[in-house]
Amino acid sequence: MINGLIRDFGSWKEFSGRGRLLPSVAAVTLCCAGAPTAAQDALTVHVYGPGGPGPAMTDSAQTFNARYGANVIVTAGPTANWQDAAMQDADIFYSGAENMMTDFVSEFGAQIDESTIDPLFVRGQTGLWEDIAGRFGDVATIRALRRNIVAFEPDTATAHQVWNSPGAPDAWIALYSEHGANPTQSDAIRLEPGLEIVRDAGIALPIAGEAKPVAVLFYKFVHSTEGLEIFKRWGWCSRCFPPEGGDE
Repeated sequence: MINGLIRDFGSWKEFSGRGRLLPSVAAVTLCCAGAPTAAQDALTVHVYGPGGPGPAMTDSAQTFNARYGANVIVTAGPTANWQDAAMQDADIFYSGAENMMTDFVSEFGAQIDESTIDPLFVRGQTGLWEDIAGRFGDVATIRALRRNIVAFEPDTATAHQVWNSPGAPDAWIALYSEHGANPTQSDAIRLEPGLEIVRDAGIALPIAGEAKPVAVLFYKFVHSTEGLEIFKRWGWCSRCFPPEGGDE
């Protein structure tokens, strides 16, 4: 499958809009013509990010791996769980919100090429309960909602534990993509118009990833129409609130 991947590099310019991110096919071929370990390293892409977009990113990686014979490895979850590893071998970062990507830039510094940061797809974000209640402009609404919240969790992983525990709450104010990733665990109830909040998943290439052709290829694959279709399966969209009768 390695040869198949390298053959396809000849037509992968369709995925790239940045000429400087297009290392030569000859360089890839020379790299992969060496020892088996070197060849495997050239085809391995380490991707790090939060749990929210994790299922969609993992699905994208599996599709990409099957097609190109690559080895894209997605590590999803709280940053503290993978931060040390990412400092050593990250080829791509993805985020679940703009402020999260900003935090990544602060945490990983010059490791990330900020010019490659790009929003991918969006989801209805209903997890910021105070922003939802605050849209009424009435502190009494915020106060009333807070008094009915039985658990405040820092991330979706711990929120899932509460949701699936004995004596679980009646409702979970969460991301729509959480229902997309776990459709049997809940019924999705859309908020009233004007109350929904949208957050995007972003993606970025570290300097090391820019130098690895297969990482750049995956970066562009996720941006593609096929990437969008994969993310849609997990509750993401390119436009969450289309015009009446329009498409996402």
